[in-house]
Amino acid sequence: MQLDRTTILPSDNPLLAKELFTSLMQEQDVLTIIILGNDAISRNAVQCADVRAQSSPGGFERKVAWMLSKDMFDDLKGLISDGTVIVNNIDTTQTCGIAVSLTDQAMDVIKITDTIDFIRMEKAFLKAGSI
Repeated sequence: MQLDRTTILPSDNPLLAKELFTSLMQEQDVLTIIILGNDAISRNAVQCADVRAQSSPGGFERKVAWMLSKDMFDDLKGLISDGTVIVNNIDTTQTCGIAVSLTDQAMDVIKITDTIDFIRMEKAFLKAGSI
């Protein structure tokens, strides 16, 4: 699978994963969708998010962070602040993705029960940009 706008956070190297994620969160004018896990739902979600990240309406760059292990989120969630979504209330067992604003606020949760397609990913990016 070709992913042009996605940073893959390795589950076997927590220090590198944190460094990559920190760097992504520190970028200016970037809307981000974080995809959690490496199952069929997550792989579909990352492909859809990566395609939608290739457009940049409003001049804001879009990127995707793929946390291959959902367990990584507990270690890295401190880099995201509460927006319309309370970060500590995110249930990773029911979550496929999180849309993060320009100011690193959690703005949308993509549930594993959602229809995971290009439309859902576009909606997530739009919510991330709606501050």
